[in-house]
Amino acid sequence: MNLLEMNPHETRFIPLIGSPIGGSTASFLYNKIFAECGINAMSYPVEVKKGELPEFLAAVKFMNSPGCILTSPHKQDIIQYIDDVDDASRVFRSVNAVRFYEDGHTEGHGMDGTGVIGAFDDNGVDLKGKEVVMLGAGGISGIFASELANRGIRKLTILNRTAEKAQYVAETLAARTSVETAYNTYTPEHARQAVETADILIQATTLGMKGSGQDHPDLSFMEVLPSTAWVMEAVSNPPETSVIKKAKELNLRTVLGMEMLVNQVKALCKFLLDWDAPDEAKQIGIDFYCSLFQYKR
Repeated sequence: MNLLEMNPHETRFIPLIGSPIGGSTASFLYNKIFAECGINAMSYPVEVKKGELPEFLAAVKFMNSPGCILTSPHKQDIIQYIDDVDDASRVFRSVNAVRFYEDGHTEGHGMDGTGVIGAFDDNGVDLKGKEVVMLGAGGISGIFASELANRGIRKLTILNRTAEKAQYVAETLAARTSVETAYNTYTPEHARQAVETADILIQATTLGMKGSGQDHPDLSFMEVLPSTAWVMEAVSNPPETSVIKKAKELNLRTVLGMEMLVNQVKALCKFLLDWDAPDEAKQIGIDFYCSLFQYKR
């Protein structure tokens, strides 16, 4: 189904809000899946700056919107405006999908963890007993940590530009699970010490994302990762960030950000549209990204 075949009076609009939003490709992904599967819905990116959530929520009431998808910097700020939030998303202060019900009720969930676990599963990575190092303690890190703990990882070390944020995620996870945790500031020296025995490195910052204007200043610490380690990137645009390129130079196994993004498809579609997306929707997403970026996996 294409736009010309849709009844515009029935089209359900799903805004993707964030700032900066120019580098996001998620709306293109969802629209491709909707079109291929004959779903009368449309996602579109909206630049909503930090502090503008009240204005956005007031405006979206006048649209036929079942909900919205959120990215940085709104995943924590949105919580105060939602009626119901699941426990893990509230504790780790990260919601990336909000459902708007006809009676005015709102419900929010952090589904980034679904994406990271699904991406590891697709690559045959057994997380049980693994030692994980995660770069970043922002909106997605706590949800990542919670899902990794549910899969039985042994230890999680979090490195972040500000140690206080890393401390919050680490201590909160330790209080809720049996996972051993550690934290520190993200410097090349601390990263080198942390990854020497790591099974998995997860890049969970916005560094290297198109439009961010920032990248990792020094990735030489990756040279001490064990040869059997996996490296996962949360950024999907570009498909090969500096972290992924460095991992490939070192012949390490990688999980791309696009793989994480498409693994949220079924959960988000079910939550926002009450639609059980078929399994092939994930492959539609991967094919779309490869075509969009002219990328060969």
